Formats: sequence, C-alpha cells, structure tokens
Amino acid sequence: MCRLSAYSRRVAKAALVTVLATLAVSLLAIGIADLAADAQAADRYEAVAEAYGPGDGTDPAWDEMADAGFNADAWLTVSGTTIDSPVMQATAEDPEHWLYRAADGSSSPTGVPFVDQRCSVASAVTMVYGHRTAYLGYMFHNLADCHEQSAFDSLGTARLYAPDGTSTDYRPLCAASTDRHDGTWQSCIGLSDDSLRSWLAAMVPKASATASDASSAAASASRLLVLVTCDGSAFHPESRTVVLFVANQYQNQASLSNENQNLIP
Repeated sequence: MCRLSAYSRRVAKAALVTVLATLAVSLLAIGIADLAADAQAADRYEAVAEAYGPGDGTDPAWDEMADAGFNADAWLTVSGTTIDSPVMQATAEDPEHWLYRAADGSSSPTGVPFVDQRCSVASAVTMVYGHRTAYLGYMFHNLADCHEQSAFDSLGTARLYAPDGTSTDYRPLCAASTDRHDGTWQSCIGLSDDSLRSWLAAMVPKASATASDASSAAASASRLLVLVTCDGSAFHPESRTVVLFVANQYQNQASLSNENQNLIP
C-alpha cells in the first residue's frame, strides 16, 4: 500500500507538472499575441497622429482624415502625456460602438477615444472615454495612475479641437479613482454655469489628487472636460480613473483674441 501510494503520488505530481507547464506555455503564447496586437495598435495610433494630428500653430487635417475614411468629431491632445488622437461621438443607439473600433470603423483591440452619448464636444461638459493600454504607453495609458498626486502633477494642458476650426484649452483640476458603476463623477453631464461650478466645488474635496489652486479654478470654470480610463489596479478591475480639466471662457476668448491680433497685417 505504501509503495502504491508513493507511486500514485508520483503520477499525480507528474500530471500536475504537465498541466502547469501546459498552462504556462498557453499563457505565454497569449501574452505574446496580446503584446503583438498592442504593438500593432500602437504603431497605428502613432501613424494616425503623425498623418493628421495638429502641429505647431496648425489644426488637425480634417479634410485629409475624411478622405482617409473617417470623420472625427474632435481631436484631443494632453501635454505631459502621449495623448494625441481623434475623438469620436458615441450615440444612444450604440454607446460603446467605438470601444473596439479604430477611427475608420475597422476592428481595433484598443478602440479610439469617444465622447459619452449624453454630451458632445460643444457641451459645457464633455466626457471622453479611452482605454488604458496594457503594455505600451498610448491612448489613455498615461492617465491610469493620475488619481495619485505625483502622476497628476505631471499633467499639462488638454486641448480639444473641433472640426469647425475652434479649440478649447483645459487645465488639470483634480482626479480620483472610482468604481465603474458609481455614477457620482458622471453626474456633471448636462450641467452648465452656476450649477456646474457648484458641482465642481462639491467634488474637488472628494478627489485624491488636485491642482494647488483647485478651489479658485473650480469657481471660475465655464467648461469641463472629463477623461475616463481603467486605473489598472490588479485586484480592482472594475475601478476607473477620472481626470477633470476645466476651462475659463474668458481666458479662452482672450487667447483666441490674441491669436487673431497676431494675424492682423
């Protein structure tokens, strides 16, 4: 019985080693495939930015984008990050249409940033979703840990370009990590003017990372840009990072006026 039990244990151990080895090989193959897909998507992301993105003093190449097969609803850049991408508008009929589609409508594992179906680029509040990429730093990857103060402090100005030739500059206000099913940070959609500023005043203290002048910036805000992505927490896959940027209408008007003055011969 003892020898039979020892033999049985050896057989079981060998079987377990075989199973674990097979599992390891399978996971490695999946990992390599995912990395390859991620690298391909990253190359495509960079190619789109280089071909159609804004340059120094220039707007995105809207007509060229349309000729290439897609009509972007906006273009987003955030200094201090790799975010430089067209942005699409979601619809109530298919709110997650762009979650796994590139800007030209083709299949993509990382999709394209898209505006919540309940708002638009022209709204006082614009909420944009984007994937946190698993390996390489593109899409909204750089925003994932911005609920931490040190990462938040590295953020610069967000600029949202519209196809009509206008653009709005937003400054970082605050960030937080939240459960994907918690609608607290989405309750700003549809707000404007005093109601928006009151909402911001109530939310800034709830953030885990804030600008040094967050209270005064919230009090003078006229527009809000909210960027949402996965925060990458291994044990909390349902958590999201929410980063708020605000614009002051008068500051943007002054900036536009100065630009126009520079064009006067």
